[in-house]
Amino acid sequence: MVIFLFLALLFGFTDYSSATYCVCKDGVGDTALQKTIDYACGAGADCSAVLQNGGCYQPNTVKSHCDYAANSYFQRKGQVAGSCDFAGTATTSATLPSTVVSGCTYPASPSQAGSSATTPTTSSGTGGTTTGTPTTSTTTGIYNGGGIEEDGDESWVAAVVGVLICGDSSSKFHPISQFRSEKGNQQLLGVVELKMYEIESRGGAIACMLLSLFFLGTWPAVMTSLERRGRLPQHTYLDYSITNLLAAVLIALTFGQIGDAQLGKPNFFTQLAQDNWPSVLFAMTGGIFLSIGNLATQYAWAFVGLSVTEVITSSITVVIGTTLNYFLDDRINKAQILFPGATCFLIAVCLGAAVHKSNAADNGQKLDILSKDKEKGNGTMREAEFGTADFLIELENKRSIKVFGKSVWLGLGINLFAGCCFSLFSPSFNLATNDQWHLLKKGVDHLVVYTAFFYFSCSCFIIAIVLNITFLYRPVMDLPKSSFKAYLSDWNGRWLALLAGILCGFGNGLQFMGGEAAGFAAADAVQALPLVSTFWGIIIFGEYRKSTRRTYTLLVSMLLMFIVAVALLMASSGHRKTS
Repeated sequence: MVIFLFLALLFGFTDYSSATYCVCKDGVGDTALQKTIDYACGAGADCSAVLQNGGCYQPNTVKSHCDYAANSYFQRKGQVAGSCDFAGTATTSATLPSTVVSGCTYPASPSQAGSSATTPTTSSGTGGTTTGTPTTSTTTGIYNGGGIEEDGDESWVAAVVGVLICGDSSSKFHPISQFRSEKGNQQLLGVVELKMYEIESRGGAIACMLLSLFFLGTWPAVMTSLERRGRLPQHTYLDYSITNLLAAVLIALTFGQIGDAQLGKPNFFTQLAQDNWPSVLFAMTGGIFLSIGNLATQYAWAFVGLSVTEVITSSITVVIGTTLNYFLDDRINKAQILFPGATCFLIAVCLGAAVHKSNAADNGQKLDILSKDKEKGNGTMREAEFGTADFLIELENKRSIKVFGKSVWLGLGINLFAGCCFSLFSPSFNLATNDQWHLLKKGVDHLVVYTAFFYFSCSCFIIAIVLNITFLYRPVMDLPKSSFKAYLSDWNGRWLALLAGILCGFGNGLQFMGGEAAGFAAADAVQALPLVSTFWGIIIFGEYRKSTRRTYTLLVSMLLMFIVAVALLMASSGHRKTS
């Protein structure tokens, strides 16, 4: 009997000689594996070894990191039944994964893994952590010393932010909480460590695209109103460029800097110090294309009108840019829906050109009638109404860019050039964030969307400043000369120009956030911004008032084609695999 008890105690305090590991299954998608990592690291696993510079960080793949996190969780739970399942993504194994590198040590037993960090204790003073057992602050309040109330639920903060930003509580901050309770609905009992804000659901991506659509369709109307008041476009674009860059900085310092750097998703400041220059150059190239395109459209708005300019440039952007993004995104979008949508945009380009020519003919006829009336002495002083010849003459006298007597094809040529520039900025940004050409060194993380947008906006700002300061002294399109001193003293409409920069900056940022989740080809649906711009053009600027039935028919046909195109592009959205 004594011998039996001795053997029982011996086996009870001694590790089994045969090791048992928990590893993630082959063939499981990265999205499911990432969920396993998030759960394991938040429910007791020690994931410090797979953080950057950790002993098991390499190979830097979702599968390898999932193996380590699942095994740590399994060992810390005492290898109890059900602790190596993770919704069917993991299984037990008697051997280590083949990808384990030298210097990486996998715990093979509960005693080697240490205790599970799931039992909270309370201490006085500020909150802190100790090995194995977390502590929470006894101070009351939602946030005190980094702590959160014991009876709070981690999801409410994420849900509120998700709804405020993109109208979707499922697109939320994804917690890697090291101190999570296992009872009930995983109530938060300690300090929460948050990853940066990422859009992952299709609904959140579409919400971002719709909000981006409104912003990107509104800022051109603001810029156009300033040109029609007589403010020089060089002055307006310099102001716009300042707040456009400011929007990118705000996005990077908030969404891109929330929480500590995580697996494969370093925060903004971490990425600034990484050797990721190939991706940085792609991001900055995209910014150059956007800046030149935006600058060209400033003049196209005057020659062609806000509505048609946006239709033509956006359509070219989608036809060329969407095709490039489709192949760069490994065809994650539904081709049978995507390309019919692109075809609708191409048709809209033709309809837009027809609208412009028809409207130009209408305006010419109005001016001819007015001239003949004055020759006959029938001209009378009257208040200029939208769409009348008197209104066109009054507008020409006020505006800074004179358009009377200029060729119709000049405006269309500027439009085509701007559209080609716009069609290349989104694919460049796509390459910056996803490294489809594998130019980054092994182990270097892809640029997160916020860091890429920062570099993108920096180059956009630099090009805008250089070109517009040059145009102050060497103006184009028969504009008067100006100077930097004259620009600084020109406060007429400055606040509207600054507002336009904010709208454009956040519009582009939301487009990229949605594109990172649903695919940049689908995110090009925001190029349907003429739906918004045409609304402002007709309501605010009186475009196409008192035109012929032919012009109205072409205009309606163009807008209907756009509506169909937007619906098709959004319906084609896929879901990018987490890598």
